[in-house]
Amino acid sequence: MKSKLKIKMESSEGVTKKLSQNGQHKRTDHAMRAKITINENYLWWSCLLAITFFAFASRLYKIDEPDHICWDETHFGKMGSYYLNHTFFFDVHPPLGKMMIAAFGHMTGYNGSFAFSKPGDKYGGVSFVGMRVCCACLGSCLIPISFGSTWLLTKRLNAAVFSSIIVLCDTGVLTLSQYILLDTPLLFFIMAAAFCLLMFQEYHKKPFSPAWWLWLSLTGASLSCAIRDSPTKSIHRTAKSAMTMAWMRKVLGEKRRSRHSPMKQMVSGGPCSSDFPIALSEPKIITYFNRMRYDSRQFRCSEGRSPTLSLSLYFSAFSFGSIVTIKNHRTGGAYLHSHWHLYPDGVGAKQQQVTTYSHKDDNNRWLVSHFNRRTDHEDGEAVIVRNGDLIRLQHVTTGRNLHSHKEVAPITKNHYQVTCYGENGTGDANDIFRVELINAIQGNRDPVRTVRSVFRLVHMNTGCSVHSHNKQLPKWGWEQLEVSCNPRSDDKKNFWNIEEVRDNRLPNTSFEVYAPSFSEKILESHAVMFQGNSGLKPKEGEGTSRPWQWPINYRGQPFSGGQYRIYLLGNPVLWWGVLVAMTMYLLISLVHAIRRQRGFTQNEDAIIGRTLAACHWYFCAWLLHYLPFWPMTRVLYFHHYFPAWIFSAGIAGCVLDLILEEISTRCGQHSWSVHHALCGILTSGIVYSFCTFLPLSYGMSGPPANNVTSNYHHLKWLDTWDI
Repeated sequence: MKSKLKIKMESSEGVTKKLSQNGQHKRTDHAMRAKITINENYLWWSCLLAITFFAFASRLYKIDEPDHICWDETHFGKMGSYYLNHTFFFDVHPPLGKMMIAAFGHMTGYNGSFAFSKPGDKYGGVSFVGMRVCCACLGSCLIPISFGSTWLLTKRLNAAVFSSIIVLCDTGVLTLSQYILLDTPLLFFIMAAAFCLLMFQEYHKKPFSPAWWLWLSLTGASLSCAIRDSPTKSIHRTAKSAMTMAWMRKVLGEKRRSRHSPMKQMVSGGPCSSDFPIALSEPKIITYFNRMRYDSRQFRCSEGRSPTLSLSLYFSAFSFGSIVTIKNHRTGGAYLHSHWHLYPDGVGAKQQQVTTYSHKDDNNRWLVSHFNRRTDHEDGEAVIVRNGDLIRLQHVTTGRNLHSHKEVAPITKNHYQVTCYGENGTGDANDIFRVELINAIQGNRDPVRTVRSVFRLVHMNTGCSVHSHNKQLPKWGWEQLEVSCNPRSDDKKNFWNIEEVRDNRLPNTSFEVYAPSFSEKILESHAVMFQGNSGLKPKEGEGTSRPWQWPINYRGQPFSGGQYRIYLLGNPVLWWGVLVAMTMYLLISLVHAIRRQRGFTQNEDAIIGRTLAACHWYFCAWLLHYLPFWPMTRVLYFHHYFPAWIFSAGIAGCVLDLILEEISTRCGQHSWSVHHALCGILTSGIVYSFCTFLPLSYGMSGPPANNVTSNYHHLKWLDTWDI
């Protein structure tokens, strides 16, 4: 019995000792894991802070050079001045970016007095640096946002670092960030919307939590700012809508949730990501309308311009003997206009030109006369012009009458030519036009109202209607818009309205009668912006490009010429490297798809699947920000590609990390050393290429690069680079 008891006691002591050892091992493992987590967090934050520091340092360095206007600073600096001076102007861009530039300028001492006349003009003592700092700070934030976005997609520190370093070391992104341009605000808000969307998706397992609502709302807010900053807002809206639909598909595919949860998320998330941006846009538009006082460019409709017009508008109708301005009644319609210049030889009859012109001008004024006798301004008792009346329109400046005949129009060959003919109001029967109110009952003799009435001017002898559109005349017509006489009377571009009336015989009326509602202002401003943006044409000698040239870095864009040259060009090592990385991603995706189809991916590392999913996300974003430019007919520039390029940089970072991970795992016990050595070599190469091409961004002087004696001759890798 004693021996048995002794054996039991020894065995119990052994078990106790073993349990204590196991507990000690568990505590040690837990401590080791906590230590590794702390070290990883320390490394993560160290990388982010270092990258952010270098981002701000590189963007703010030499921010005050050159001290003259560079490229589109002449437009966006001038528009910032307009906001500070409360001066209305027509713009093809939404207002947010220029409002931010103006606000920074105001806070740093700029008062809006500089003219921003043309590139190359010296700033002198003007406080322009604050506006550049605004854009530089937003451009600096692109790097940490790129870091965070790649981390959220891959949970790989190396991929996040590579993606952000590629954006950091690109000379093109650096150049765009240092000047008073809309590109960096746009890039910032696009990337912020993408980052917030990814953060929102991190909380898909905690729907309706405070963090879920926060990131969903920030996604909508960032998207709203991108829409209110960009002329290509439909592209960014489409991209984010596609990403939102992908999230909804993921939510619907989760089987663990109740059947009501996906519907609740979509009902909550859909409006927050679509309606919320529209709601946030309203205050920006209200601010835009409230700050503008004077109208210098007449692209808005007559109703929209009524608060800014002179007292000459305030007559409810017009009469024979009134002087009027006549505007084409369509989005972005211009004024009926003439000048002393004649049509050239070979272009119809060699008579006085008639065009439409978008600016306010004395040559837009016409005297309304009786069809059968000469009428002076304010001659006799006022007789209101009514539907069906026959009139002559005498051009006030030249004294010749609006005229048409069966000569072919200059551009639209199936229309008739419109000219001015005669002398001091005396012409012939081809000067007579009938005023026809649109949608009026036949025989109705309603008066033709100022602003509100829409009418045709029907030529009596030919039956055609005076017509205008967006087709520009050649230089002999001062590139103004063609006016013709259209045999088709139902064309909406035949519609006109009276905007201003000068006639002291008529009673005044308040402009508030004509003022449009806020919703009408919004619809019109957006329609005019779209039309103006789609109709942009290159200036003479201006360097433009096509979308196929952008990814291959085929041609850059001069920002500053003369003694201090700045040239917008992507770092060719990075841009061509990104193309190689995208090609490798497509090949890897193809191989992975084949292996998955054949059942060979069951034991595959999860890193590959996660990295490829991140690349898929970036690739879709790249496509959605690049492909829409291909069918565009408007003028395009190299800088339009940068929103898409930043997403492609994310693909390059992910592919580099995947390749390095694959190589290092095959090196056995030396994998750690090989991995870090390769990371160091790649990072050093990226930084070296950045330093090589830095003069493109920070300024070059001396002979151009095509001169063999130039200090920058070694940078001209392609003949198409005008360095």
